[in-house]
Amino acid sequence: MDKIDREYLAHILHADNPSQSERNTDEQDDDDKDVGPPIPNQTEEVKEESGYDLPDIIEQIKTTRKGNRAYDCQVVLNYFKFILKKWSHELTERELDEKKTIQGKIETALHSQTCGYMKPLFRKLKSNTLQDDILESLINVVNCVLKRNYIRANEFFLEMAIGNAPW
Repeated sequence: MDKIDREYLAHILHADNPSQSERNTDEQDDDDKDVGPPIPNQTEEVKEESGYDLPDIIEQIKTTRKGNRAYDCQVVLNYFKFILKKWSHELTERELDEKKTIQGKIETALHSQTCGYMKPLFRKLKSNTLQDDILESLINVVNCVLKRNYIRANEFFLEMAIGNAPW
């Protein structure tokens, strides 16, 4: 994680050329190529680039928890990759002047950092080795987000992250 943090800081401080950061994004491994952002009211299809789109994911989430663990992992993986791919698309569609601003550089670096932090989760989802309780919580989070019940999704996330222990 320290390597990702150092890259994030270096990217913010030294990213004077947005095209350089775009080249670095293109050179990332296969895990990052299938990723993009959450835009609640936008349901553009990204199917031709990634093989799945929002309506497909909404239909898939309805059929989870039927005993097929590999399918459940794939649905969660598809959702998070779809979100990261949309985010990436939004970042690349910005004007050059906006990309050059400090805020633009921070947003691009944040996306890169998030992609790096998501890799271990993606590996566990792909290999079907994610713990059952975490998978169940992620299914609940994705289901709530797709229903736009963000408060309940946050509750499921916090329960997964810190549990219900009284502090």
